[in-house]
Amino acid sequence: MAIYKLDVEQKYGQYQFRLQPQADKPGDFGGAASDVRGLIANLEGALDDLDLKEGGDSVIFRNIEYSDQTALRETVRFSKF
Repeated sequence: MAIYKLDVEQKYGQYQFRLQPQADKPGDFGGAASDVRGLIANLEGALDDLDLKEGGDSVIFRNIEYSDQTALRETVRFSKF
């Protein structure tokens, strides 16, 4: 079971994210997309490698821990950036 941290930002009209293990130093943002739909598509590609299920890996986004990819995706989709 690993815990990852997700950061999302909007900069210069582009949405981008970084996903790294919680204990690691934050890296560079990547996965740039021009809209939220593209951001979600890029994020889902990154999340496919994780074992997001109860008792498996989890992702922290805005201080809330998610072990369900659908709940995380919907939270990112409706968040303000």
